[in-house]
Amino acid sequence: MIITQLGFCCVYSLFVAKNFSKFFLSATGYDIKVHYVLLLELPLMILFSFVQKWKNLAFASTIANITQVIGLIFVFWDLCHDLPPSWTRALVVNFSKLPLYFGTAIYAFEGIGIVLPLQKEMKEPDTLGGTFGVLNTGMITVTVLYTGMGFFGYLKYGPEAQNEGSITMNWPLTPRYGVFQLTFAVALFLSYGVQFYIPMNIIWPWVKSKCKKYNDDQIYKINLALRASLVSLTFLIAALVPHLESVISLVGALSSSCLALIFPPLIDIGVNWHEARTKKWYIFLIKNLLITLLGFIGFLTGTYSSFEDVYKKS
Repeated sequence: MIITQLGFCCVYSLFVAKNFSKFFLSATGYDIKVHYVLLLELPLMILFSFVQKWKNLAFASTIANITQVIGLIFVFWDLCHDLPPSWTRALVVNFSKLPLYFGTAIYAFEGIGIVLPLQKEMKEPDTLGGTFGVLNTGMITVTVLYTGMGFFGYLKYGPEAQNEGSITMNWPLTPRYGVFQLTFAVALFLSYGVQFYIPMNIIWPWVKSKCKKYNDDQIYKINLALRASLVSLTFLIAALVPHLESVISLVGALSSSCLALIFPPLIDIGVNWHEARTKKWYIFLIKNLLITLLGFIGFLTGTYSSFEDVYKKS
């Protein structure tokens, strides 16, 4: 969970830097390197990480969601204009790209790190589940958006869209597109705190248990120092591997596949191991083993392909 969420933070910081760099280029004509933007972004993100209450982070996330909705409306409006004929695009890419796709897809859908804390803080936690609950409704909406974005994005920009990790990186350098690149940069900046909340919430209790000899003021300073160190770590990784699409695939294959496809069915088997050996139980066992096998294959091939992709681009 810690690796996954810190990986998400790496992606967010890099996405913000890349989009701001594009915005700055379209606004001024000066190409500022992503590493410099990360350096400028770091102190602001450290200050933002000092916000510790989930309620305040949720407020920032709400503003980010509204901002992203405005940006997505513009993206789909842009994608649906001047589309080339569908037969001009290859229907199937090279099979060797499938492991990278696996990592990207798992990264996009895996969100258990946010779902559980969200349920814990909800006024009515039961509304999260159910056929038409918050989770199913949200995931259906997300699936439709991902499918539409992927289909129309590839149809319009073709193979070039694969090399940047984001459709916004394929936009022309004009003020109109620059404004929306800045919009997405702000939205992801505000979303960083929610992603960072999870690893900090896991690490801090252990660190705090080792600080019993310190007073409250010293413990508070240690908390801030830990936050600043973890944020700096995510920015360091983003600076060392400034390839958005490669980082996304690597995080998805390396850690998200474990959280989404490997650990859950294994835990489910363990919990229900002493149930009566009925036909239904064996079907349940086979289903969980197949899901685990899929996750393990994706973990191995996706991680290897992602590391190989990072190495080639470095």
